[in-house]
Amino acid sequence: MSLRGLPKQLGGTAYQGLLASPGLGRVMGGSPRVLKAVYKSISTQTEAVLGELDTYAPRFAEKERAQAASQLYRTFVTQEFPAWVRGANDARRLTTPTLWLHGLGDPVIGPGAIKNITEHADDVRIEYLEDCGHFPPEERPELVAAQLRDFFATPPIAA
Repeated sequence: MSLRGLPKQLGGTAYQGLLASPGLGRVMGGSPRVLKAVYKSISTQTEAVLGELDTYAPRFAEKERAQAASQLYRTFVTQEFPAWVRGANDARRLTTPTLWLHGLGDPVIGPGAIKNITEHADDVRIEYLEDCGHFPPEERPELVAAQLRDFFATPPIAA
């Protein structure tokens, strides 16, 4: 996180702590109002993106799914993210050919957070997407499909 972008980044990540909270996370994750607020805070807010709530919200309202989502966020916030920040994975390499589609309007993961991924990967291709936030498949489905077709049609880079 950069200090200059901190307010926007905190706004884009605050929902993670709420969803990770024991008890509260399940209730928050099952609330269509909360999900809509999260979507609005980290996406391009197009009608297509907000329309996805009609698909996701009922599923997250199911007690078991809301509980599972809360536990997933709790594991990320309390274990995976701190380990990543401490550099626990610095010696590991990504060996699977990877296409990273990154929305330039993503307030959660800025371009600076991924700029050195190529140093830890044998074959990673990064494509920055205009007019896109945290949800590229929902925000730019045609562009994502085209990028995937090109990626799978291109042979991997030799290590």
